[in-house]
Amino acid sequence: MTAVQTARTQGFRASLSKRGVTLKLLPSGPSLPALIDATVPLMEGGFAVVREERVTCIVSILRVDIATVSISIGDTFENEDTDDTFRVTEIKDQPIDIAVKFTCEPLTP
Repeated sequence: MTAVQTARTQGFRASLSKRGVTLKLLPSGPSLPALIDATVPLMEGGFAVVREERVTCIVSILRVDIATVSISIGDTFENEDTDDTFRVTEIKDQPIDIAVKFTCEPLTP
């Protein structure tokens, strides 16, 4: 891991301590510390639409935390604190990045 990646990992862990959640990979997977960020769909040209057609969020998990875990499109995470569930619809895995990002749809209102 480079010095920049080490610093980014420390920053990510600091964010986890402030606004992180613990997600369980269903049905019997491990519990993983994660950050959840809401997304706003964009129209052509990069403008945000007023009414969302599809609600999604981005779940970010440190690569080192999921090194031995296999997560695929269609898998489900459950927030251990709120029991909210999220289905993975897209995986953004850049090998140089410290975190893997999962686009998810909430399954609970």
